[in-house]
Amino acid sequence: MLRHVFSPAFYGSWSVFPQSIPRRGPGGYDGVVHAALVHTGKVLFITADETTLLWNPDDLTPATFEDPVNQPHLIPNATDGYSVLCGGHSFLSDGQLLVVGGGGYGPHAKAKWGYRFNPAGRTWSRTAGSMVHHRWYPTALTLGDQRIGASHEVLVVCGHGAGDMEIYDQASDGFREVTAGDTKTFPSLYPGLHLLPDGRIFYTRTGWGSAGPGGGPFVGDDQSAYFDLTGASTGAWTDIAAVTPAMPDRTKGMSVMLLGTTGQVRIMVLGGSDLSTNNSYEIIDGTTLSPTANWGSSTPFPDGEHRSLASAVLLPDGTVFVCGGIQRTNSPCALFDPATNTWSPMAALPSIRDYHSVAVLLPSARVAMAGWTNTSIELFDPPYLSRGPRPVITSAPSSVQHGQTFAITSPDAETISKVVLARPMAITHQTDTEQKILDLPYVPTGPSSFGTIDPGGTVTDRFGVGTDLDALTFVSDDVGYGPHLFHYLRHDPAGFSTFGTINTNGAVTDRFGVGPDFHALTFASANLRYGPNLFYYLRRDAAGFCTFGTINTNGSVTDRFGVGHRFDALTFVPGQHRLRPKPVLLPAPLPAPRRQRVLQLRHHRHQRRGHRPVRRRPRLRRADLHPGQPGVRAEPVLLPAHRRQRVLHLRHHRHQRRGHRPVRRRPQLRRAGLRTRQPGIRSAAVLLPEPPDHRPDPHRPRRRTAAVPGPAGLLHDVRA
Repeated sequence: MLRHVFSPAFYGSWSVFPQSIPRRGPGGYDGVVHAALVHTGKVLFITADETTLLWNPDDLTPATFEDPVNQPHLIPNATDGYSVLCGGHSFLSDGQLLVVGGGGYGPHAKAKWGYRFNPAGRTWSRTAGSMVHHRWYPTALTLGDQRIGASHEVLVVCGHGAGDMEIYDQASDGFREVTAGDTKTFPSLYPGLHLLPDGRIFYTRTGWGSAGPGGGPFVGDDQSAYFDLTGASTGAWTDIAAVTPAMPDRTKGMSVMLLGTTGQVRIMVLGGSDLSTNNSYEIIDGTTLSPTANWGSSTPFPDGEHRSLASAVLLPDGTVFVCGGIQRTNSPCALFDPATNTWSPMAALPSIRDYHSVAVLLPSARVAMAGWTNTSIELFDPPYLSRGPRPVITSAPSSVQHGQTFAITSPDAETISKVVLARPMAITHQTDTEQKILDLPYVPTGPSSFGTIDPGGTVTDRFGVGTDLDALTFVSDDVGYGPHLFHYLRHDPAGFSTFGTINTNGAVTDRFGVGPDFHALTFASANLRYGPNLFYYLRRDAAGFCTFGTINTNGSVTDRFGVGHRFDALTFVPGQHRLRPKPVLLPAPLPAPRRQRVLQLRHHRHQRRGHRPVRRRPRLRRADLHPGQPGVRAEPVLLPAHRRQRVLHLRHHRHQRRGHRPVRRRPQLRRAGLRTRQPGIRSAAVLLPEPPDHRPDPHRPRRRTAAVPGPAGLLHDVRA
């Protein structure tokens, strides 16, 4: 019963969409072969009956399916047009989907063109120029914007068994061949390619050695490599990870690119057509690829399943959902967590989904699965949809540019711990060069209040201090703006931080700007290498890397050194502190620059053979100490222990007879009990300050002070 109630929160759940996919085209098969999520929130299907269809996941009525205004196989006319089924696709910079090649269920001599789908107008149009080669099962990969000037380009690879590459230029709406460096033959169709953040193109070993669901193992395309575009139409391939007999064949497997929060890039490949190795996955680090880079070891799936033609979907929480590829109903699904490199079982997939199946992430954060010869659409609700109310976005910009700071409004801002961008999927034949999950650095904004917390846990707001305060520290001394002030950092919508002060009467004053992305602040009056009376900060760059530095109250801001990732807070504690307790801790600085006397207590034990130990009275030995720093008249002595300790109080008694010289008697030792909570040793040093440098009055009793811990953990003075 409990498992039934709580299982969606752990395993997710599957359901069936209430409407079936209709047949609208001239072909003889049901279902879909391609799926792309367009910016209107709808899914564009290229169907098995060789036409195109729009699906609105939010509409549960038969009107959920909608025909585009026109169809590509009728452009420019029924004679010269062709089906875009089995073509390749990726998104252009304006949100249109480019589909190249295709031709239906076999190569087609006319499939040399590109077709653009405009989601806003629901219209298809053909590119102005054609490709040099007709292409069937090609891969299309959107390149980085402005690679050359203001260019927006798409790389088209393979699709006819030879590997020739062409580049589509959005400005000219035409294609040009890669004229130099195109040396990789690509025996596989639909080669698995990914654009790395540094602009290189990585080949993952996945692809199709032949059309159809079976076949393999396939020989000759297991050489991983990356391609550098060195000019407008030139580049060079670099091979990595030499092929070995033990290397699994990943033909008809799937690959995904995993972008880490610290700038790390990894590529995962899983499954394949070879039954001896398709129960495993591999990962390679693509952060800084070089000819010596290699794949990690081939690791079996924890469930032991063999997966051919499986689907992998990147979810918004950074995990990878793997489904399908198993030729039976109610097949196991799994979830991979790149942060921990662990797998979790998910709810079983009710139907068989392998050849020509597609899985796509929807705007609702659900996963839709459809496929060939199956007219139903199955929906998977990941576990995160069953873990409480979802955050609501009330406003967001319609578009943003690379490097731009933008604002999102949500009533749940205080509970949001992660913000990501999800690039829409465009998937066919287990090949998707588009999907990415990108973690964004973000700063919560909104009104800030100043308040207090008492030791009993009572929290009280005192007064408002404005918006977007990030850090606060208190300074009792006057370091430029007056004593007893709180000093803060606040940020504006663009992330620029300002340093200022708060008076407890409610006066809030911005003092000066310090730069972008500051988020932690503390103060130290001591000279900690960089000077006295400085504020110390942490600031985080766009990749999440934190830098430690100083702020002077004259406005000087200086980065000192990097400290790493995921630092959130900063504070300063004076004194000599270590990570584990010491028996006796005498904090510096030592008192005044004059001769001091240190009375050291030593316990001597003598043991005679066959007799009980004899403890003799402690002996007092004087030692001279010349400290060089000004300080207080007495230093605290910390006496840690988990057992009852004895503290020796020194009392000097002087008796004076009228008309006679003073008589100094030996110090008397008195024992006092003290319970402390830290382990320690049996003796401690007690600092007894020397009187001032002037000659002491021999008739006046002298005072000696030693501070020792009291029963409640406080420091008390013991005076004699």
